[in-house]
Amino acid sequence: MNTFGGRLRSARKNKKMSQRKLAETIGAKHTSISEWENGYHEPKDIETINKICAALEIDASWLLNNNNKESKISTHLNKGIDDLPDDAKAELDNFVDYLKAKYKGGEKK
Repeated sequence: MNTFGGRLRSARKNKKMSQRKLAETIGAKHTSISEWENGYHEPKDIETINKICAALEIDASWLLNNNNKESKISTHLNKGIDDLPDDAKAELDNFVDYLKAKYKGGEKK
């Protein structure tokens, strides 16, 4: 359960929810849920992560990092993002990608 997919599967099963039901709830294809759980892909945007977390009643920091402590960042991700205009969501998503690339492996490049 040390991967995104493993944590997603565990949380989904704890809620006794099928892949198909989770997909319907978050507006994704059921094949996407399977691919995420099996480690082929991960969701590409914050909005999808937030929908998954809301549907499964889990914290984004745990799902993304296996961190049980709620961080300040995950608190912001779990509230208010949906109220942003689409341009702002895209900008935020691009910035997160930039930070991931810059600090890959926990060290500054």
